[in-house]
Amino acid sequence: MLFFLSLFLAAATPASQPAVDAEDKTIAAAVAEGDDDAVDDEAGELWKLQELEQQQGGTLVIPTDEWLPSDDIDLAKRATVRQRRTHPEDVVALLEGNPAVLFGQRLAAPAVEALWPMFVEYEGTGSLFDPKDYDIPMTMHPMVEQWIKFFTGSGREYFNRWLARSTRYIPLFREIMKEHGLPQDTVYLSMIESGFNMRGFSRAMASGPWQFMSYTGKRFGLKLDPWVDDRRDWIKSTHAAAVYLKELNGQLGNWYLAWAGYNAGGGKMSRAVAKFDTKDFWELTKPRFLHPETKNYVPKLIAAAIIAKSPRRFGFTNVEYQKPFDFETVELEGGVDIRYAAKALDIDADTMLEMNPSLKYGITPPGQKFTIRIPRTDKVAFLAKLQELLPKGKPNFKVHVARRGESVAGIAAIYGSTVDAIREQNRISGERLMRGQELLVPIVVGIAPRAPTKAEAPAPVVRSAPTTAAVASAPPKDGNYVVQSGDTLWSISQAYGCTVADLKRLNNISNHRGLQLGQQIKIP
Repeated sequence: MLFFLSLFLAAATPASQPAVDAEDKTIAAAVAEGDDDAVDDEAGELWKLQELEQQQGGTLVIPTDEWLPSDDIDLAKRATVRQRRTHPEDVVALLEGNPAVLFGQRLAAPAVEALWPMFVEYEGTGSLFDPKDYDIPMTMHPMVEQWIKFFTGSGREYFNRWLARSTRYIPLFREIMKEHGLPQDTVYLSMIESGFNMRGFSRAMASGPWQFMSYTGKRFGLKLDPWVDDRRDWIKSTHAAAVYLKELNGQLGNWYLAWAGYNAGGGKMSRAVAKFDTKDFWELTKPRFLHPETKNYVPKLIAAAIIAKSPRRFGFTNVEYQKPFDFETVELEGGVDIRYAAKALDIDADTMLEMNPSLKYGITPPGQKFTIRIPRTDKVAFLAKLQELLPKGKPNFKVHVARRGESVAGIAAIYGSTVDAIREQNRISGERLMRGQELLVPIVVGIAPRAPTKAEAPAPVVRSAPTTAAVASAPPKDGNYVVQSGDTLWSISQAYGCTVADLKRLNNISNHRGLQLGQQIKIP
């Protein structure tokens, strides 16, 4: 690969650090332009689709080619296949449409091997699920039925992908929930938040499997700096989500309100409870006080749990389930591109990046050691092979913020890089770039940079980040925080779960723009 060749030729100079929350700003700029390609938000797309379908009064009809003739039922039973109970409303829809399709036919699901203890076989005829199969409160409600119909209808393609990913992460997520004393089926909240997409980015700039906003992530100990975004780390973010959900449950008094609070905020749900004098979530869905997305959040989660635990009953019979990662950890020096690690392990680079999604650029933070996940292997042999592959000098990078109309070739020429090196480093293809998109540009020794032409003026924005994170994950033991480059009262308040007014009052601050580098701020 030209990418590897370029880095082997790279100069022995330290890497420039990209800007703090660079990707957040990239997404924000693209959203402002209405660029839907800027985000990877399956859950958001699904919500819009469901809203549209509801507005159009759509109904679900199960395709008749999924039904088996009645004489095949005995064969299905002998193959230990469970019959699927069709929802009564679906039957009514079929009868009203074409009654002939029901005569002599019943629906059965083919057998599917499952290697993980995630699924249940429910053969009841009185409802769609058995509450004993769940450790979260389960209630059948018209809104739950609506989401079940949607997930098995228009949203089937999305839910199929979610199921495929679920087996990779749910077993570990369950253990983490158990460790924190939460119901293990709480894992399905991650399913409706992100579809288990580790690099998912919503239009509200929430990220990771639990879709943390940056300030909430920092509040619960997730590191966000120029090189690392722990919101995407499937272990660290799950621990943070468990702590947050436990806090919400303690604040609001039941899991339905806690789940809704995860979507709307604990304060919003507390105000709803006080305003309408009830802790019954279903009662709180009746007034217009809560956003429709919040009203749908709990029924959506329940519906996802019902289907995900018994996928065969709902026709999900051809899911390509992913196996959990069998991994161990190893500590690397800073500034190492983990694609070299993939090459040393003889595995696909995308697999290595999926195991370490918190690395924004796939590079360990320069100037510090960093622990990565790798498939189980001989560590000594791996580290020796990696050392052979790494370039002798440390690579040099620049961060470029793309402007409208710029091309990868033009950027490569300006910095003295190559098109292939930039594409490989940033996992992009083609020439199209979004305005505001940040690229990590590898500087290739032997290729002279050129000055931008008049047509390319103004010159591209190149910036380096402060050498320290804007806000630490926890205040010092004496209760004071030392102001660092880039800090504001707002960023400090969001990191430590207080308000700007609290900080101003406690520290006798009248001018909110008057923070000084090194100033000590008392934390409430």
